Amino acid sequence: MSAHDTPLHSPPGDGRKRRLFGWTFAGVAAAILIGVVFLANSSLSLNLENARHGIEERLAALTGRSVQVDGGATFRLLPRPVVELSNIRMDSAEDTRELRVARVIAQLDLIDALIGRTDISRLTLVRPEFTEADERPAAPSASDPAPAANDEPTEGDAADGLQVIDLATQTLRAVLQRFEGVRYIEVRDGLFRPQGDAPGISNINLALQWDGRRQPAELSGSLVWNGQPADISLAVASPAAFLVGDQSQLSATLRAPPVSLRFDGTGAGSTPFQLEGRLSLEAPSLARLSRWIGSPGLALPDFGSIALETDLRLAGERAFLSRTSVGLDDMRAQGALEIAMLAGRPMLAGTLAFESFDFDTLGSAIAPLPRNVLDLQRRIPLHFVRDFDLDLRLSATQSQLAGVGMSDLAATVKFASGNAVVDIGDVSVFGGRAQGRVSLDANAAAPRLTGTYALQGIEAATLAQRLSADDLQLTGTATISGKLDLPVRNWAEIANNNRIEAKVDIRAGTVAGMPQVGDLQEGQRSYTLQPGGQATTFDTLTARLSTAGSFLRVGSFEMAGSAGRMTLQGLIALADTSVSLEGLFEPAAADVADANSNATFTSSKPIEFILRGEWPSLDVTVTPRSKPI
Repeated sequence: MSAHDTPLHSPPGDGRKRRLFGWTFAGVAAAILIGVVFLANSSLSLNLENARHGIEERLAALTGRSVQVDGGATFRLLPRPVVELSNIRMDSAEDTRELRVARVIAQLDLIDALIGRTDISRLTLVRPEFTEADERPAAPSASDPAPAANDEPTEGDAADGLQVIDLATQTLRAVLQRFEGVRYIEVRDGLFRPQGDAPGISNINLALQWDGRRQPAELSGSLVWNGQPADISLAVASPAAFLVGDQSQLSATLRAPPVSLRFDGTGAGSTPFQLEGRLSLEAPSLARLSRWIGSPGLALPDFGSIALETDLRLAGERAFLSRTSVGLDDMRAQGALEIAMLAGRPMLAGTLAFESFDFDTLGSAIAPLPRNVLDLQRRIPLHFVRDFDLDLRLSATQSQLAGVGMSDLAATVKFASGNAVVDIGDVSVFGGRAQGRVSLDANAAAPRLTGTYALQGIEAATLAQRLSADDLQLTGTATISGKLDLPVRNWAEIANNNRIEAKVDIRAGTVAGMPQVGDLQEGQRSYTLQPGGQATTFDTLTARLSTAGSFLRVGSFEMAGSAGRMTLQGLIALADTSVSLEGLFEPAAADVADANSNATFTSSKPIEFILRGEWPSLDVTVTPRSKPI
């Protein structure tokens, strides 16, 4: 029937029914109200003392600690039952840790309260303060800056981030176990003070929502860790399964200035704690992230930003990362990694394949080139080598070392108890192949970098070009090997006390800037040598070179060809490229015949000479002495 069809007047019976229903509803409501008022004033409902005592017992059961209320207590039944306690102290006989709470606000179910029960439905902790040990330093503030990293931190300077993670997982499990039935838990302005020099957690504002055992649990909020604000969220799909150590869907996010992190997968609140799923992490600075985490051995040099995408499998103190994509500054790699905490010592192992790998970037992060005189004396930090174990196998399509481009790199990097080894097993460079190995004992009072290197089949012309010595017009196929020994306390010691040795062997080539046969005739006293002119052809060129601080020592130099043999020895000052060399030229012997065409003597005599001056313009002085062969 439409609105137009509705009669103007209802039958008399309908009006009586509506009035009867209204009076019935009003009567029931009044009865309920009277009952509530009666119960509120009867012995069945909670009173202040019973409410206080009940909440103390519930808090003791929930926290596993004895509860002492030093302040006052209030209780109201309507409009909703609320018990509020002030100045609460919770202690445990098992440890020295103490929990103090400025106020506890416990909201009860109305029906439970009316029948005298103190089951908590919502719990709010205002300014809880959790302190480890008896020594209690000043509380950190949200406005406090993050502590700066020292070049050489002591063992107590860093906090153990893994301890905090372990504490967090234990706390989550305990909360889900003990606070079952409490549908909502809120922490306002909390504070955690750990033992010793470990960074605290302040401005803790968290909320846990859990509507029942078969319902998901969600934790969200913010805090200040190590001077930096952080927003966190955690969702556990099946808390019941999680509590008994079974797998449950789990997701977590962390957003803070030093890092952005997300995890989606499964977790189990077993011992050890377990996670399995996809992890993504981005940090603008790996060094800043390591300082913020505050774990021993993670005070890393500033290698730049880091981005990580990986399949994570975590079991206690071991984490396995597969299908891993890593971005370190501008370098990108694929591989697999393992992270572990063994005997309190961080360890990273695995394999990474880079598109491009830059040793220079990493080296400059550890020991930046000096910009002024003060930087020459600045200590090179090596603490991360002592406190962090590493075993990485690296490969790279393209790589760079000391400004030299290389390809097809295969290398390993190992740190073990303060001893570091970098081993380049094979790499293509200068048209040939190369190998090298350097080691460092960071535990030594005066650490030194020592190593060996070898290059085979390289193009001498390419090497000369890299050394900015194009005017030498050097050609040929070279083999170079040698050793190095460098102090690494600071750049001043590196400059003054370095020692690098090289053995050079070049076959079938040319070189310019050497005295020609015609320039070394007996009686010639001086000649200005101009590299870039006529090149000398040689069959073999061998040299033994070594650095001594800022000097290059030419222990031996021998060049042999059809014109004869030339030898050199002396010093070259690297600072101003000044040259001080003594040489001997032995021309190839040529028989001279008498009037009857009989060979009676040779015309060739060795010629002694001296090279002096600043490269590339040198003076050649021929000594007055000449000796027959």
